[in-house]
Amino acid sequence: MPFASETFDAVMAVTCLMYGTRASTPLRIEEIRRVLRPHGVLLLLDPGYEMQRLIATVSFGGRQSPTGGRGFSVAEYPALVSREGFQIHAMGGNPWLSAALLVPGVARSKRPLVRKLLDYNVRKDCHETGFSRVALHRWICATRQ
Repeated sequence: MPFASETFDAVMAVTCLMYGTRASTPLRIEEIRRVLRPHGVLLLLDPGYEMQRLIATVSFGGRQSPTGGRGFSVAEYPALVSREGFQIHAMGGNPWLSAALLVPGVARSKRPLVRKLLDYNVRKDCHETGFSRVALHRWICATRQ
């Protein structure tokens, strides 16, 4: 990024990481860290890979994202942030909104497997921590150490 090191108190990256390659993602997080001041705040929001897979199954078209970006798995997303020297303070998503977005596809489906798959995924969601396994988008709020 064309900014001096330690320029910003906060950085917000909304659906930005999803368009890079898997190999470039750690470099992007490292660059965000570089432009943040110590104890600066980072807010990330990107698609969840699990929900993208579920959408591809429900739509039967095999397309995981209408925008072409890739999602991050429930384990991958926080690991990327922690590995680059950020302390995660909160993370989450909205599984119920995400599930509601699938209802039209489920209603049109003639395959009982679709409803079972949706029910299974929503039941496995982790509501205690707020980090949603099946959220369409998930977010992380962290600080640079």
